[in-house]
Amino acid sequence: YWFYWAFVAVYDPFINVYFSQLGLTGFQIGLIVTVVPLTSLIFSPFVSAMADRYNMRVQFLQWSMAAWMVMLGVVSLPKTFWAILPLVFLLALVRSPTGPLGDSMIAGMAVRHGLSFGRMRMWGSAGFALISISCGYLWVQVGYAPMFGAAMLLALPAIYFSGKLESGPVINSQT
Repeated sequence: YWFYWAFVAVYDPFINVYFSQLGLTGFQIGLIVTVVPLTSLIFSPFVSAMADRYNMRVQFLQWSMAAWMVMLGVVSLPKTFWAILPLVFLLALVRSPTGPLGDSMIAGMAVRHGLSFGRMRMWGSAGFALISISCGYLWVQVGYAPMFGAAMLLALPAIYFSGKLESGPVINSQT
């Protein structure tokens, strides 16, 4: 969780400021930021179901995170709303299953090993807080463009450690 949320914290709290500095209007930024939750709502259950069906949760998680990392680099290139919008949609598509897949595997591991899921999740929150505060200070000093490269670098340990997760059986609350 630490690495995953550190990866997110490097850019996610600041991307709207970056878009604003590119000259996008508040309405355009609002449209862009609605893409991520709407795409997650629609696409994430489909990908998660596919990962469960083929018992490839770890692989789907790693592929999604790697594609997310690449899309961050691509999203940093255009400077206009109409060029950014479809790329953010693609970024949202690849990002959407990472939370549900990671959470389900970690929750399953916590149950199997008698660990506290809440304590593990707390480390993600601590990572997000520490990294976002540090990066907020840094990006104000140097500008927001470097956040994309920093996020891409922080994605690497997140991808690596996600490969260490146990896929385990799907937890069914009705059994």
